Amino acid sequence: MKESGTGLRYQILVKGKGHKAHTGQIAKIRYSVELFSGKKIYSGTKLFKIGYGGVENGLEEGILLLKTGEEARFILPSHLAYGLSGDGNKVPPHTPLIYYVKLLELK
Repeated sequence: MKESGTGLRYQILVKGKGHKAHTGQIAKIRYSVELFSGKKIYSGTKLFKIGYGGVENGLEEGILLLKTGEEARFILPSHLAYGLSGDGNKVPPHTPLIYYVKLLELK
C-alpha cells in the first residue's frame, strides 16, 4: 500500500479508464467499511460533493486519487475517520477504518 502525507494508506485494486475525480464534483460510490477486527459495519452506495464535507476526511482524500471505474482499499487512521468521539453508533473512539470503494460515477 502507498501512504499519503496525512497518513491515509491506499491501494488501487482495479484500474479504471474514466475521468479523474476533482474537488467540486459529485461522486457516486459503492463502499463497505470494516473495523480492523474484520467486522463489516457499513456498506451501500453514497453520493457526495467532493471537498465539501459530509463524509470522512480520509474518504474524500482517497476519492481524489481515483478515476471513474476504479476500485480501491483505503485505511483511514482515526484522525481521518471519526477521531476522538467515534460516530456514536458502530465506530468506537480512536478507531481506524478500512474502506473498500468503487468510484461509480462523477458529475
